[in-house]
Amino acid sequence: EQYRAVWGEAVKLRASGQLLRSFVALDCPITLIQGEQDPHPVCGVCGPLAGSGKEYRVHVLKCCGHSPWLERRARVEFFEILKQELGQ
Repeated sequence: EQYRAVWGEAVKLRASGQLLRSFVALDCPITLIQGEQDPHPVCGVCGPLAGSGKEYRVHVLKCCGHSPWLERRARVEFFEILKQELGQ
């Protein structure tokens, strides 16, 4: 439900380039946790981020699609990475 509520705006921000410009303005650690079988390939996400000059970390989960917190084979690893990234 939340996804549908924001995706229309996110598509417009992505198309205009504003989404990437907003990313560059962030002043916090950035971590990408991506499923290997996500319909949005990790190279398609990292490519624009790499050109931004911002540092970020990438974790690619095997046997995982778009929702690792829901996926049986990736759920535990996803939450372990999340805890690590949050310093817990």
